[in-house]
Amino acid sequence: MNKTQISIIKLLLYYDIFDHPLTLEEIIMNCNIDDGPSGQPGNLEELAGKGFVYGINGYYSARNDLSLIEKRRNGSELAAGFLPKAYKMAKFISSFPFVRSVSLSGSISKDFMDDKKDIDYFIIVRPERLWLARTILILYKRIFLLNSHKYFCLNYFIDDEHLEIEQKNIFTATELFTLIPVTGEECIRKLIQANSWVNEYFIRFPARDIRSVTPEYHGFLKKTMEWLLNNRFGNALDQLAMKLTIQFWKKKYKDDPNDLFNKSFRLKRYIAKYHPDNFQDLILERYRKKVEDFERENQISLN
Repeated sequence: MNKTQISIIKLLLYYDIFDHPLTLEEIIMNCNIDDGPSGQPGNLEELAGKGFVYGINGYYSARNDLSLIEKRRNGSELAAGFLPKAYKMAKFISSFPFVRSVSLSGSISKDFMDDKKDIDYFIIVRPERLWLARTILILYKRIFLLNSHKYFCLNYFIDDEHLEIEQKNIFTATELFTLIPVTGEECIRKLIQANSWVNEYFIRFPARDIRSVTPEYHGFLKKTMEWLLNNRFGNALDQLAMKLTIQFWKKKYKDDPNDLFNKSFRLKRYIAKYHPDNFQDLILERYRKKVEDFERENQISLN
């Protein structure tokens, strides 16, 4: 196989973990070989002829399963319906104190939703106010949204002085590549620059044109609260919010086995990330096994 075909197979194997077939356009965008769109159909046809991939009703998958196509098609329709609400909520989140940029992440950024999925947000905040910003947003969710996660899943915060993602792998690269930036154009440009390593996995990073991203929101209430907390008292509140939140999570996870707390969370002054049940490592292990199984069954190497 040529390099393009290897890239296509590894891409489909990764998304197969999520039962997520891809369109030709998505393969062209995600493929890590810059030989242009014209070569992809021929490569896909050759791979399909060898039984390495399957083309069904305009979608391509590592499995010959029509139900995956129906699931993806239904999920794409739901995602299209959720997007206006997601954009509106992202812009609303950007109006909160110390929030500099908001992007859509998770399943909706990959054109998929179902009844069990939440809308995830990747939020960039001002340095030394991350935990205060997060606490204000969490309080809003619990009081006004009755702690609903459906449109308000806040699982990733990072400050704008630590934009380089420390864990560099196919999972984090995919999440960055598929982000849908909504607000904070300047921060998004810095995020892309700080994570140029993603080009090792996706040469077309960033995947989306960011010129339509709105600037950071500056409302009167937001500016006033930031001014009032731009002092030692604000520093103390941020540190207290971090301390109390970590204590709460540790207590919640104290009886879980295999050090699940430390595997699921990444908590520092500049980052608050939560992957339930060590989700990231589970995906990386499943991907490794899928690649190994494919190589063994077909007696070829994907290196």
